[in-house]
Amino acid sequence: METIEPLDELDKREVKKPEIIEIRDKLAVILGEIKDMEDAVNDSDGDTSRLTKDVDALIEQEKQKKIGKADDLIKDLERLLVDLDDTKKDATKKLQKYQGLIEDAQQEEGKEDPQLLGKLNQLEKEAAAIKVQIKDINDKQADIKAKKEEAKAFVDEAYANPDNFVPTQIDGVLDGLYELRDKTEGLNEKMGTIDEDLDQRIKDLEDLLRKYHEAKDCNCALDADLAQMKDDVGNTKELLRSLPGRIADIEKALQEMKTGSLPDDTADYWEEKKDIEKWIASLTSSKAKLEALEELHKKKEANFKNLVSQQRKLQGNLEGLKKFT
Repeated sequence: METIEPLDELDKREVKKPEIIEIRDKLAVILGEIKDMEDAVNDSDGDTSRLTKDVDALIEQEKQKKIGKADDLIKDLERLLVDLDDTKKDATKKLQKYQGLIEDAQQEEGKEDPQLLGKLNQLEKEAAAIKVQIKDINDKQADIKAKKEEAKAFVDEAYANPDNFVPTQIDGVLDGLYELRDKTEGLNEKMGTIDEDLDQRIKDLEDLLRKYHEAKDCNCALDADLAQMKDDVGNTKELLRSLPGRIADIEKALQEMKTGSLPDDTADYWEEKKDIEKWIASLTSSKAKLEALEELHKKKEANFKNLVSQQRKLQGNLEGLKKFT
């Protein structure tokens, strides 16, 4: 702004009219400049007001967007929690069935076989551990549900009174909802694994008990058959041991009787001559049959030994079933 020098000299000398006119003109210039500055300030205030409104609108838009995202996350979380409830309910029923199978087997098959009982006792402990896992998942789910309800109350309030909240507050809720969603997905995965594992466990246990009974029934039947065969083989062996000597004695006696039937009707056994010859022929046939019987006995004894070997193998398989590897 230009300095008006004559004004500084008013108390020192007489200021002339031309100087006063000059002073007036310069004052007018100064007043014009001040007016321009005031107008510029007013224009700047208008721009600032418009900018403030634009920023406020942008912030409001961003808040609404984030509140909507939080609402969507809550809905996703609620769907995940429903899925978790369904899987947990299904797994709990399967666990009860599994524990029931174990308990029944302990009271029945386990009393017959200590080794099988030991395996069933181990399965009982594993089932108890699964129950603890399900409870842990249930507790964590309850905590997630409680936090979800808190977030839902926040979102409802933010919808109703958005001016009471700032974006950073909504960001904190969003971060928490993302974390809850990730945790729920993890729990669903764990619960699904437990559910599938119980399916396999029930199948394996049912197969074990079925094969155990099949092997047991087969083994009992084989025991009975082998016992009968053992008796048959023993009787045949005793018969084959005693018959040759008895046949030889009879043959010797018949030969002596045949000699005693000669040469004519004066002989002691003349009248029994024809019968003696029939007896000798019958004895010869019996000897041939005895030889065949000996061959049959050898085959029967070999079959018996083979069946005994198969029985031992079956018993070994039964032991393998008991181990349930």
